[in-house]
Amino acid sequence: MAGRPSGDPPSTRDAAIARLPDAYAEALRPRAAGVPRARIAARLRVEPQSLDALFAIAEAKLGTLLDDA
Repeated sequence: MAGRPSGDPPSTRDAAIARLPDAYAEALRPRAAGVPRARIAARLRVEPQSLDALFAIAEAKLGTLLDDA
């Protein structure tokens, strides 16, 4: 994964993101990397206005996974 030296174990957050459904993981990873919202929306094939809801759901699901870790 980008931003992590090769050979280092994934962080707890990275590991939890990997367990999310693809759409949520593919929203959170580029956002964390600073990718512009318009680019994330285009990649996910959603309207940019829907990203706030998508991010909120993804973060809620991620929070549940992290609480269970």
